[in-house]
Formats: sequence, structure tokens, C-alpha cells
Amino acid sequence: MNKKIPKFKSIAEEADFWDTHDFTDYTESFRPVKVKFAKPLKHTFELPLGKSLINSLETEAGKKGMSTVALITTWLSEKLKDKHVNA
Repeated sequence: MNKKIPKFKSIAEEADFWDTHDFTDYTESFRPVKVKFAKPLKHTFELPLGKSLINSLETEAGKKGMSTVALITTWLSEKLKDKHVNA
């Protein structure tokens, strides 16, 4: 049996309602929504790196407790900041 979702006076009242009711009893009240995804804000670069360089980067990243990509991004950012400061 499908029921109609009541009107709520507050978010707290609605939260209390859903804490004590099963949403599957109200599926006929649901309507589909359209979802739009934003374009990614980051660009990806593919770099040909030798095995020893990759191993060194992975080791250094592991020592710092970060991913290899995060380490490379950090180092590039730091290098560019240094270049602008020393220019």
C-alpha cells in the first residue's frame, strides 16, 4: 500500500517522521529528478617517466604519507611559488 508523504512544519519534524517510517511505503510520492554533472575542474597530464623515477616518487610519497600524485602536485606548486618569489 502506497501512502502520501505528509507536509512538515520543520526539518526536525520531517527527520522524526522518517526515523519511524519506511520510505518504501511512499514510493508513489517520489518523482524523478534530473542531475547535471559539472565539468571537471582539473586537467590531467600524461608524463613518460622511467621506472626508477616512479619508484623514487612512490617511496618519497610513502614517507610523507601522501599519494604520488599529491606529492608531485605539491612539488610543482612549491617550485612555481619559489620561481615567482625569486624573480
